[in-house]
Amino acid sequence: MRGWVSGELQQEQAPPERQTQNEQLDEFGRVVSHELRSPLNAIEGRLELAKEACDSDHLGPIDDAVSRMESLIDNLLVLARTDEQVCELETVDLAEIVTSY
Repeated sequence: MRGWVSGELQQEQAPPERQTQNEQLDEFGRVVSHELRSPLNAIEGRLELAKEACDSDHLGPIDDAVSRMESLIDNLLVLARTDEQVCELETVDLAEIVTSY
């Protein structure tokens, strides 16, 4: 019985530490999101101006990259704010991804 009570007390003491870690991770997500979104918004604005000024095949891939970056930022925020561990990992061909943009 004594071991069970000790285990229960340890579990009750862990949440404040975890809460601090969650707060730090949430703050990190907000800072990174802000720092990435600012230049991304500038790129997006310039892209819209470029679309109005000319018709180029180069603008589509830029638009796709901007959308991908927005998605990555959103996913980063979700990951930073959830209390779950990432369980699924997926291997990707980095060279293929880079050359596709």
